[in-house]
Amino acid sequence: AFTSIGYDGEHFDNVTGLPKPRISAAQDEILAVAERCLYSGGAVLEVLQKTSIPTPLGKIVIGRVTRPGKIVLAGPNNRRDLAAVIDRFSELGVRLTIVDGALSRIAPLVMAQALLLCTGAARNTDIELLAAETRRVAEVFKTPVLEENGRVACMTSVLNQTGFDQFMNAARNAETIRLEGIFSELFYSKLLDW
Repeated sequence: AFTSIGYDGEHFDNVTGLPKPRISAAQDEILAVAERCLYSGGAVLEVLQKTSIPTPLGKIVIGRVTRPGKIVLAGPNNRRDLAAVIDRFSELGVRLTIVDGALSRIAPLVMAQALLLCTGAARNTDIELLAAETRRVAEVFKTPVLEENGRVACMTSVLNQTGFDQFMNAARNAETIRLEGIFSELFYSKLLDW
């Protein structure tokens, strides 16, 4: 099965304006797409399930390809909704789900068991800049997983002073600090000082 946490398969990238590779959907593949993407290419989908998962392009629909062709993919754009789509795929007997990612939206990729980092001229035509950026992103994904033992302080997001104070109260007696979600540069600086 396939879905995307971005917007993929269009002729030109919506951000950079550069040409992008099209996406081909094969017979019997299962897709999760926003409603307005259902008829955006030559592929024909039989709608299997309509969900209540919202996107800017309508609610997510789960469908099976009945006529192969090009497709535009726009799917769930957060971790919770991606998890719900993957669960729906599992209920349909899907054993492998491929999620097309987006560099500006990395958090949902925590749902993945494996990651392929791909980039190219649709991201940036300056090859040296593109290579440097790709190296930095690869380093983020190489960060080792922390083994948790004993007391753990966990925070899902720290975006303001109140969140920072809550986190620090929990962290003072913790053996392990775990951050899930997003946090501000100011928080990171304060955490390093601490």
